[in-house]
Amino acid sequence: MNKINEIKSIDILEQFESAKDIFNSFLISYKNQNSWKIRLIDTYVIFCFIVFVVTLGYVFLNGLFPMNAILASLICSLGSIILAGNKI
Repeated sequence: MNKINEIKSIDILEQFESAKDIFNSFLISYKNQNSWKIRLIDTYVIFCFIVFVVTLGYVFLNGLFPMNAILASLICSLGSIILAGNKI
């Protein structure tokens, strides 16, 4: 039984290492191929998406009590993502 767990843990670690290598090679090629303006816009889009996800998490945890504020936050963050995506 311990041998099976050992094999599974080794496989998971190897897969994690290969996923990490793929992600690192993606970041290196992304930095080399894109200008700083595109990276800045991408960072802004990621920030707006995080705000959107945090607002949705708040809605799921606490409900829609200040409904106007929640709708404004969701619509503004989604609109910012769409408008920033048009600039790319």
